[in-house]
Amino acid sequence: MTFWWMLCALLAAAPTVGKHESYQLKSGPLAPGLGLARESRALVLTRDGAPVDRLALPAKPRQAKRKDDLAVLALGVHGLWIIRLDPKGKLAVLARHRLPRPVDGFSFEGDRVVPTSAGEPIQKPPRPIQPTRPTHDQDVWPVAERLLALSPGVRTRMKTWPGPEDLGPPVSARPSAYLESSYLLTYFLPAWTRDLDIGSRTELMVLRTGFHLTPNHVIGIGLWGSFRYDSPDPALTDKGYMLGDYHVTFPFYRYSMPTRRLEFQVEPLRVELVDGDTDDWGEYVYHTTWGVRLSAAWVKRAGPLRLGLEGRVDLLTRLILPSVSLIFGLNF
Repeated sequence: MTFWWMLCALLAAAPTVGKHESYQLKSGPLAPGLGLARESRALVLTRDGAPVDRLALPAKPRQAKRKDDLAVLALGVHGLWIIRLDPKGKLAVLARHRLPRPVDGFSFEGDRVVPTSAGEPIQKPPRPIQPTRPTHDQDVWPVAERLLALSPGVRTRMKTWPGPEDLGPPVSARPSAYLESSYLLTYFLPAWTRDLDIGSRTELMVLRTGFHLTPNHVIGIGLWGSFRYDSPDPALTDKGYMLGDYHVTFPFYRYSMPTRRLEFQVEPLRVELVDGDTDDWGEYVYHTTWGVRLSAAWVKRAGPLRLGLEGRVDLLTRLILPSVSLIFGLNF
């Protein structure tokens, strides 16, 4: 009697093979140094901690697991994806299984993966009944005969249809060159000064062009000017110096983070300071002072467009002047 109870328990625990969808996994050992990281809608392949390849996903995975050198993803309505971590440093999509129900998970049965929907395995659809003898209308024509049956205009459009184009990831892909501006969109914040009157200021026609020497290092040139609303007159202030107009026409260096939309920039400044002394002609004396501008920007590259928010700090001998700016431009 005990034997029959044990046999019934084993039959109840055994999966019903062949009634639900399952796919075989032919995995192998993972190459030394390779690793896998996840972003919201992307997979990142790393070698010794450094990113080497990135695969954009059509949706955020509901479930993701790695088995040896394979990664299995449940992507909802996009089905079940099986991806190989190639030893050459590439993420290769082996299969995209589209199923009649959204895939929200999966489980492993030996060397096979079973997709699930709402916590249950997805059943195989019933096999269609094949006709015993297809008629002529149901026959599949050869490719050459089907092409001849189409009009010349349709065949021309079929040959010129564009193929799939990979736009690349939004962070690691860098344009070869870009042009950006923040015309009339700069706001100065309260400054820290030492015996220096900065006056009422505005920044006009900020224009930068940059070139990516490497994916993360940029060299470019900036063209912009910071001007006073009021005329610098040391007699009208109790401070020792007044800040005049200053501008930038010098090269700059920018560093772009590889996995973030942040960019850091440094560029020199040349400033004119006015003091209360006058020359022999009664004109005020201008002193040239050099400084540096430090910038940090969040930049979004949406195809050919370039949008972002930038914070800057102008550092001089007698002045620390912060400001913020909205930037927009073009990628090339």
